[in-house]
This record gives sequence, C-alpha cells and structure tokens, in this order.
Amino acid sequence: MKLADASRLFKQSILIFIALMVLYFILKFSFIAGTVMIKVLFPPKPPAPTIQFGKIPLPNIESLKTTGTINYELDTISGKLPSGIPNQVSVFQVIKPGRDILAEQRAKQTATLFGFNNSAYTQITNAEWKWQSLVPQRSFKLNILTYNFEIEPNLSQLNLYLRRGDATPEEKATDIALLMLSNHPNVDLKKDRSSFNTDITFARINQEVLEEASSLSEAQLTKVDIFRNVNYVDTKFKIYGEKYDNSYINFYLANGYVSPNKLLKAKVNYWNFDNEKGSTYPLKNIYTAWQQLLDGNATIVKLVEDGEDKYKPYIQKDIKSVKIKSIELAYIVEEDLPKFVQPIFVFTGRFETNTGQLGNYVSYLPALDSNVVK
Repeated sequence: MKLADASRLFKQSILIFIALMVLYFILKFSFIAGTVMIKVLFPPKPPAPTIQFGKIPLPNIESLKTTGTINYELDTISGKLPSGIPNQVSVFQVIKPGRDILAEQRAKQTATLFGFNNSAYTQITNAEWKWQSLVPQRSFKLNILTYNFEIEPNLSQLNLYLRRGDATPEEKATDIALLMLSNHPNVDLKKDRSSFNTDITFARINQEVLEEASSLSEAQLTKVDIFRNVNYVDTKFKIYGEKYDNSYINFYLANGYVSPNKLLKAKVNYWNFDNEKGSTYPLKNIYTAWQQLLDGNATIVKLVEDGEDKYKPYIQKDIKSVKIKSIELAYIVEEDLPKFVQPIFVFTGRFETNTGQLGNYVSYLPALDSNVVK
C-alpha cells in the first residue's frame, strides 16, 4: 500500500469514528430529551394515599372571637395562591403513653433533677403529681406517664431576684433550652436536634404578671419556644400548637438560673410519635382552602395590634379586613393528649379594624380532604 493510500485510509477512519461519536451523542441526547418530555407530558401518578388510620378527627381549637364581617384579600408577593403544594402528605399517630413499674421512681428522680424534694409531693390525679419549693417559690407539675411538666414561679417574689437586663443573651439561650429539653426521656438530642427550631422573645415582670420586653437590656427573662418539624418527601414542615406564637415547649431563662435545679419557669408537652411511620392522606387543593377561608371557616389564632403586649389576654376586636401575605402547609398537634399530628394550612397577614387599628393576623384551616375527616 502506498503511503498516500494509507494516509487517505487513516483520514477516512478518523472521519468515520467522529461521525459515529456524533451519532451516538445525538441518539443519547434524543433519548434523554424524549424521556424527559414523556415525563412532562405524562407524569407518573403518585401512589394512592394509604389512609391506614381511617377517618381523622379534626383538631379541636377555639377561634378568637371577632365582630363584623371580615373582607379577605390575597396580597402575596406573586399575587397568586402558592403552587407546588403536594396532593398528599403523611399523618402521624401519637404514641399513647403507658404506665410501667418504674414510673413513680423516675418521677421522683425527675423532681430531684429540677430541684424539688422528691418525697414532698401531692397527687393531683394518679398520673399527675405536684411539688412545691420555697426559695424561690416554684411549683412543679409532672405527668408520670408522659413526663410532660410545668414549672410555675411566684412572679412577685421572682421580681425581687431579677433585675432588668438579667435575661439570658439570645446566642446562649437556644443551646441552654435544648439541653434542658434533653432531660425529657422521649428526647434524643443527638438524633432529634435537626427536627427542632426555636423562637426567642424577651419578657419582664410587672407586679404579678409577665409583659413583653422590647430588648435584652429591658428584660428579666428570655423565653425560648421550641417548635418541632416533620419531614415528608425531603420537605420539612413545622408543627404548630393551638396558639401560633406559643409552642408546647418553652423555657424562661435568666442569668444564674440556667441549670435544671434552678429553672424558674417552663412548660414541656412533648408528644411522642414515629416520624417514619406515618400514613399518607389526601389534601384539599389550595383553591378549596382559599374559598373556605373566605367563607369564614378558618380558626383565627392570632390577632395582635401593632404595639399590643402579646402577654395580655385577648380582647375581642372588630375586624374590617385582612390582607393575606402568605399561605403555608404545616402540621398541628393539640395540647391535651392528641391522637394525631395532622396537616393544616396556615394563613398569615395583616388586619385592619373598623377604627383603623392595624395588626398581625394568623388562622389555621384543616388541610385534609373532607372525605377522610370526621
């Protein structure tokens, strides 16, 4: 074979190889693009909801009373209802606590941990015990089945101990509160920490009641609310309580009172459920939810005028209009031994009264489809 023929054959081979490679990538790209197009045009149907728990009882939450007819307006950034809300999510069954032979012993150990004489208790019921301490005056109520507890101080006496500015700095308060929570036997802080998020506010004592403090320098106590989250298909949803701003897990901290045996005020209602063993249930669509809000079927849980102290008891308001700024899919758990952790829509916005007062508005609406609730 002549050198010129060999060179020509080599060039032809290179061209054929390049052509085959181009053809390969064209076919591969066409296959991928076709697969994506098929999924877009004919998306796979999600598995049907399992509905293993049967019909779910709706959460029993009392709505704040108002006068007048409320006119609702959608005022989100996009001007539209949110998209991308799933058509089903998991519902979780709360694990009902049971009594065991060590319950009383652990209750006394818990009382000692929080600085109370373990033998000096009163049985309010078979499950609920109460302790008292004198310096400072505190009461400690513990459910020996659930280990949920509440510490209440004598606020007028506590006012003698604490000065303005004694509140725990915000950057320390979260870690201290989570460490306190780890004393609950159902909490594994290493495992569960990522499922908690916190909200911090400041408080001071006015005679025998708490009032809101605007800054650390004015506060005697730092309140840490701990909210839990659940995950569904790699999305994290917040769990709310019956009151939007007040979780069932909160600690009031002050400098010098950040160990369990000196804890001044706290409330822990921690309901145990398996985050990985829920049952899927269908949701109502967002348009149905919006119409139900317009029809007055949502439960109003927050109406606080600008500058109003959130610790003060609610006073009935005459609401003229509400502008809804955001709509969130979340979960709710009731305070008194709930059966389920279930989804809700949370509507937040701004209200105006008939006298021109402005403030913050929040309401809940059950999110489960009407066919699976009772």
